[in-house]
Amino acid sequence: MLYMRMLLTMAISLYTSRIVLKVLGVEDYGVYNAVGGVVASFALVSGALSAAISRFITFELGSGDDASVRRVFASSVTIQMMLAGVVLILGEIFGLWFLNTRMDIPPGRLGAANAVLQCSIATFIVNILSIPYNAAIIAHEKMGAFAYISILDAALKLVAVWLLTVLGGDKLILYGLMLMAIQITQRIIYGIYCRHRFGECRSIRLLWDRDLLRRMFSFASWSFLGNGSYVLQTSGINLLINVFFGVVMNAARGVAVQVEFVVTSFVNNFTTALNPQIIKSYSCSDRKSMFRLVFLGSRYSFFMMLVLSVPIMLHAPWLLGLWLDTVPPMAPLFVRLTLAMQLVASLSCTLITAANATGDIKRYQLIVGGLGLMVFFLSWALYAAGAPVQGCYYAAIAVFAVQLFARVALLRRMVGLDVGRYLREVVAKAVAVAAAAWVCAAAVSRLPHLASFLLSLLLTALCVAFIGMDSHERRGILTLLKIRNNG
Repeated sequence: MLYMRMLLTMAISLYTSRIVLKVLGVEDYGVYNAVGGVVASFALVSGALSAAISRFITFELGSGDDASVRRVFASSVTIQMMLAGVVLILGEIFGLWFLNTRMDIPPGRLGAANAVLQCSIATFIVNILSIPYNAAIIAHEKMGAFAYISILDAALKLVAVWLLTVLGGDKLILYGLMLMAIQITQRIIYGIYCRHRFGECRSIRLLWDRDLLRRMFSFASWSFLGNGSYVLQTSGINLLINVFFGVVMNAARGVAVQVEFVVTSFVNNFTTALNPQIIKSYSCSDRKSMFRLVFLGSRYSFFMMLVLSVPIMLHAPWLLGLWLDTVPPMAPLFVRLTLAMQLVASLSCTLITAANATGDIKRYQLIVGGLGLMVFFLSWALYAAGAPVQGCYYAAIAVFAVQLFARVALLRRMVGLDVGRYLREVVAKAVAVAAAAWVCAAAVSRLPHLASFLLSLLLTALCVAFIGMDSHERRGILTLLKIRNNG
């Protein structure tokens, strides 16, 4: 269900990005990405609490305590309502000040940028209030519902883009208003579904359970470092690029982010289905199953990323030319570096889930989250020293590699992870497959673009099958394909 959702949303996302860039133009598209970055910086707090909510709901479901699940959900709603108020205040004070005094906005577009900021704040607040319901759907592993709601969201965005082409007025403001309306619609649907399907969501009451809130805030406070580093790596870097290089480079980065979204969807769908099982295995003390899922998840996440990344990296200029009428300067390079960065990051997906499953993440976040903050500050230092705009990507790739090995070392102490086995079965195989795939793809790169793209895709998949998998795994996949075909 998640992959069906991904294929549809991927197609819609690529099409809508093309039309939005064409209708808004490079400058207004860059303004939207830059202003959105101001509001997204508030995800520093909401992301930490979201991780806490998801972890606690899933853990209590794994332990089988229905009363605890209801208590966690009610406490989560209380927390998110308080957070929504905080974001509203910060957005109207800090966001307005930063937009109007520090950002590089083209002449005559400041009024539209302020309107977009208000829409972005409202959209973000609605998203905050949806988090407990989203977490409940994933924790209950109702991936079909999650997929259908996501498909509806993508379809509404397609309608919004069509309206953008036919309605008059300021296109930038209109786009912000329509995205806000879509988020409100999605929030209503999440609420209706959860209240009908899950007992803990039927009778909503604000609950102030001091002990539970203390534990959730303790988890969230240490997640704050990890989420803070993520926000600075994304929205923070957007703001740095805007200040040092202007909105045209923001547009190029926005294009790269759209490509990144498409490719990482393959990994995110896989880990979305896998993560609840890892946490539930830990909650019922089944370490053998947990480690099997963690190792499999790390390795396969990397392979899924690699199969798409290699041909896209080789043919980025050609693909962007097919996709967009106007390709922003530097966009092909940004796409290549973004995919390289995400390949390194994909190895850590299930390691993060295993750490969160323990609930005791103070030491973990101090080290890993602290390292993650270095991406922003290294990029800032590089730009201040006169480095080119792509310097932020080199900083991120280096830091992500260091974080991976830090996570492995920390999980050895936290859950008894076998470091030697992880390095042999995951890291060594990932490096071997990536090297072989790149050599094979480079060998056919001089063929016509379409032939080279398809061949490099096939060759990378074959490298994964014959170098990255053992015979048992290959037989399992063939059996699965036969079952699906017969079905």
